[in-house]
Amino acid sequence: MYRNRTPSEPWPESAVSPWMASSLMRRGGSALQRFAQGYRGKPIVKGAYVAYEPHFTALAAVTYADTRRTQTQQEDLGYLVPLPEASEREAILKVHSRDKRMGPDVDLETMAKATPGMSGADLANVVNEAALFAVRRGSKQVERIDFESARDRVVMGARRESLVLSTEEKRATAVHESGHAILTVVLPNADPLHKVTILPRGMALGVTWSLPEERHTYSKEFFEDVICRAMGGRVAEMIVFGHLNSGAANDLEQATSIARRMVREWGMSDAIGPMAWSGHQQVFLGEDLMTQGREYSDDTAKTIDEEIARILHDQERRARALLEKHRNALDSVSEALLERETMDGAEVANMVHESLGDRQVDAPAGVE
Repeated sequence: MYRNRTPSEPWPESAVSPWMASSLMRRGGSALQRFAQGYRGKPIVKGAYVAYEPHFTALAAVTYADTRRTQTQQEDLGYLVPLPEASEREAILKVHSRDKRMGPDVDLETMAKATPGMSGADLANVVNEAALFAVRRGSKQVERIDFESARDRVVMGARRESLVLSTEEKRATAVHESGHAILTVVLPNADPLHKVTILPRGMALGVTWSLPEERHTYSKEFFEDVICRAMGGRVAEMIVFGHLNSGAANDLEQATSIARRMVREWGMSDAIGPMAWSGHQQVFLGEDLMTQGREYSDDTAKTIDEEIARILHDQERRARALLEKHRNALDSVSEALLERETMDGAEVANMVHESLGDRQVDAPAGVE
């Protein structure tokens, strides 16, 4: 961030040398601020920046003298760094892969498209995990299968190989994940299905993983499909077993959160109309007693609750209708998961289309 200078040229009064800024940043932002306030007796430090390849991390302490006041004012500048797009993810992957031996089947462009929503740190973890997988396999180079395994680990968590499910739990998990997977395939606005597994990962007994497309705005229909998909596991268990268990807790939490934001923040409820209230977080103990925790009346609160419940129940009924229509596919996918434990999206899609007598489909673009 500093222009080139000759060796004999002194650093300007308003600048901090890079090595000095680096030292201050290692000591924390407060040290940099104190330095800015008292540097050579003049509060004229304009900023200090340090770049970490491939990401740019900036910390600036800006001070200035207000001619209308006698005291110096100071403000902190924060920089919001958005998540990288596909081309930027590819560049980050190349940076982290340059000191590793890559196999001929590794395609970083395809891997970048298959890692939407990942930050630079996530991508660095993917490359490092891929190298570890290659070492465990005894390979002298990192191959595509290592990147696939690494991506699964970073996104879905580590395999819990010590966890042993009973036969009933394993079957319930297979039916649950089959419900999610089938709805992901048949819903018109859902993201492409990538993989479904009943192998425990992280805190989950099974995972249905779709690849989000690169988008920056979302429609009402998209959120309705997300809620419908979240209801798929619960509804599938009701159809097959006739009862429920606790496995859908996270799905219901996600669906309720989206429905609440649709009504309160995004104006996607006809009963509420074009009004929005952001989520309120209690700052200190007793604040809810002073502000009553919301910005609307009891009647409006009742209407909001009714609209949230209506959206959830509508999408639950929609999920039931779709899964009952594809009951043969639900049974087929469940049995296949019990036998194979992991299936990719194209295999699930083929089973769904075969149950309806349609043609088979290929894997979604950008998915390995």
